[in-house]
Amino acid sequence: WSEEFERWRARAPAGRVVPVQPAGVRALEELLRLCQLRAVPLLLVYSPEYVAAQRQALNREAIFARFAELAHRHGATLWDFSDHPLSHDARWFVNSQHLNAAGAQAFSQALAARLRQWPALRTTPT
Repeated sequence: WSEEFERWRARAPAGRVVPVQPAGVRALEELLRLCQLRAVPLLLVYSPEYVAAQRQALNREAIFARFAELAHRHGATLWDFSDHPLSHDARWFVNSQHLNAAGAQAFSQALAARLRQWPALRTTPT
């Protein structure tokens, strides 16, 4: 963990509007459309993000609403781990956005446990 986050937050202590990349939205929509067309179960996962960084994004709620709307419209499942316990402790992060090795391992285990319960992964014998 470096001082990078504190420097970033100091430049806009009240938070900032996070820009949405139109090309990224189009790419996600195309992926969603392709999976829906081919009946491929699609799971979108938002990994833990340090909670203090989440509070800095003034338009975070609108961004997630759009993300959820896209997932719903295309029949994708969305799992948001924003409030996962890892998100509340900087020791799990290399910076405010990315888990460190221990955090990634802990999150991978939590995700794997949840994936085992995901109905789309269950197959019936033929």
